[in-house]
Amino acid sequence: GPRAAGDESRTREYAISIGHDLVRTMFRPPHHAGWLGLIRFPGAASRVYMVQTEPWSLNGDAGNALFLINLARATGERHFESAGRDALESAVNRTNETAGAGLFNLIGSSGYVGYFGLVYALAAAGVQLEDASLLQRALDLAARYPAEKIREERNPDLLTGAAGPAATLAWLHSLTQDPQPLLLARQFADAIGQCAVDGGRGGWQVPFFRRPLLGMAHGSAGIAAALIRLYRYTGDERHRDAALAGLAHERAHFQPADGQWPNLQEESGRIAYMTGWCAGAAGIGLGRLEFLKSGIDNPEIRADIEAAVAATRRNLCGIQHHACCGEAGRITFMMMAAHTLNRPELRSEALAAAVAMLDQFESQGHWYLQEFCERLTIPGLLAGVPGVGMALLSATYPSVSGVLGLC
Repeated sequence: GPRAAGDESRTREYAISIGHDLVRTMFRPPHHAGWLGLIRFPGAASRVYMVQTEPWSLNGDAGNALFLINLARATGERHFESAGRDALESAVNRTNETAGAGLFNLIGSSGYVGYFGLVYALAAAGVQLEDASLLQRALDLAARYPAEKIREERNPDLLTGAAGPAATLAWLHSLTQDPQPLLLARQFADAIGQCAVDGGRGGWQVPFFRRPLLGMAHGSAGIAAALIRLYRYTGDERHRDAALAGLAHERAHFQPADGQWPNLQEESGRIAYMTGWCAGAAGIGLGRLEFLKSGIDNPEIRADIEAAVAATRRNLCGIQHHACCGEAGRITFMMMAAHTLNRPELRSEALAAAVAMLDQFESQGHWYLQEFCERLTIPGLLAGVPGVGMALLSATYPSVSGVLGLC
């Protein structure tokens, strides 16, 4: 009706305004383009510095560029495409310079904040712009990642470890039919397997955490989603079996009375919950949707999705706004669930939550992000305002890049 149309127009206009801010704050010196962001040093809340954002990261230049390219596709405004292409070109050049200097350890493999974040951004931009040359650049960049670095990988998770590259490479194979990404994805899956506890039935041990976790970012949901996507294209039953074992690990911790999965980063014996993409129901639900897309459908998976929808619904209109832990991640899951499950009522709820988030922004005068509360457009798809913009854009542009699922 008219109200829904008005809400859609409002979310679209806010997404466009975020894009204009990104273009306005982008710097373009002779050889590089990019953005400046803010960083807060741990344990020193008063020490905040302005730094150049990382070129390869989806929370840096690659992610900002991808948001602009999605805006270009959704709106037809060419200056968004021009800025996004410039930023991607610069990101590739800076990443190659860093890698060429032998500093792969500085970059890392991550599909979000490392080398394969840029691979994903190039591929996703190629899909948005229907540009095969960008897909080829993604293939070329992936092929240059050193095999020895894959063998050294000891982090299995989606956000910072091997599952992100595995998911990205399997998706890149599906887009191009090139066999090389699938070979690399299998190598990353081997690295994931080295971290499995009881074949995945006990989850996967991620460095720096006391025990295997639940959820999309560092836990079983994200790792299992990557493995089941790989199974979709390899037919390797080891990947399927490990993925299903990971789901069993998460179900063993589900709290029926609260209808949620606990955050196992908390001390043993204390039950607490996160409500966003990273370690909450929204991310777990998003991971389960990957099983349906891969042809794995059973009552347990459907029950998990329903529990994730119900828990996310209860936590809509929360305080934080960014995609990783906040409202943008919840909105994204509800929009993707609406599309995958063909349930338009979920889209209506997500749109209402998006409008409520904008009401909060207007009444408070700032975005409530992971590290900062600012009216300014802090860069980044995970912890910054462009991630909010991507969620807003999904209300009127169903083909928005699936960043939180690396698809």
